[in-house]
Amino acid sequence: AYFYYNRATDPLNNTDGDKNIASDYYLNNGGDPGSAALELAGWTGIADETVAPYLPYDQPEDLDEEKADDVAFTLENAKFLSTDRAEMKQAILDNGSITIGYLHDDTYMNYNTAAYCYPEEVGTNHAVNVIGWDDDYSAANFLPESNVTENGAWIVKNSWSNQWGDEGYFYLSYEDANISSPCAFDIGKKKNGEYKYYYDGSGLPAYITVSSGTSVCNTYEIQGNNDANQQLDKIQFVTYTPEINYKVEIYKNPENARNPEGGFALLTEPLEGTTGNAGLYTVELDEKPVLSVGDQLSVVITFSGEEEIGVGIEKGADTGA
Repeated sequence: AYFYYNRATDPLNNTDGDKNIASDYYLNNGGDPGSAALELAGWTGIADETVAPYLPYDQPEDLDEEKADDVAFTLENAKFLSTDRAEMKQAILDNGSITIGYLHDDTYMNYNTAAYCYPEEVGTNHAVNVIGWDDDYSAANFLPESNVTENGAWIVKNSWSNQWGDEGYFYLSYEDANISSPCAFDIGKKKNGEYKYYYDGSGLPAYITVSSGTSVCNTYEIQGNNDANQQLDKIQFVTYTPEINYKVEIYKNPENARNPEGGFALLTEPLEGTTGNAGLYTVELDEKPVLSVGDQLSVVITFSGEEEIGVGIEKGADTGA
């Protein structure tokens, strides 16, 4: 949360000047799992507790910018889920937990049973991890004003210390009206000496809609790593349309920036695949080309399979918050 609203530029300075602006104190400004996924995609924030200890009631006001990139883990993939109960359950089975947004108001919290339900659709103001469910959890455990009529609840881990709820956990009724933006994260351990090339330093979702067969591209200048050669291991993209086909082509030193496919092809054959959910995808390269400092790298991705496809891009956005 701190570096989301107090972000430092990335180590390669490709995001210099990008920022997320809070209209309120940063811990009161809220967020959502989708925005968190886009921010974590920049390899910022997943720090070890020894680097930035989590203190639930005493959050930092001033962290060293170097800690933004002193991370132990990186986000590899993020699945943007629907609120369909069966889909959420399957994602928990597949991933161990999922993140959701919901509206918390203590008026509807039964602390005797650690049970919560907000009965009306209003919006969200908090994010939590869902780690399981209990289809038989009694509706009688919720406060009368929550108007819960059927058994069943999500088992949720909060971030407000183990002194809150049931040792930090609570039950969220299936009937809660504000459960939103479920997201499953796939996290990998960061390797020493890894760099990530990207331009979008904000965490707000932004995309363009393209027709099937459209190609999109980013071009980067290879830098860093003490002038040593660099191996390209994987590429990453964001799509807001599920179950689409992608084709990845990579070129070196195109003569014209307007013709990114005009350089030397670094893959013998294009790398092709199909996504599942909408979300953020990391594609491991079978061939791992080596580039030198100063080389221009062009990554071209062609999407197909639906008439209209939402593709994540760098773009200013405003939530109005």
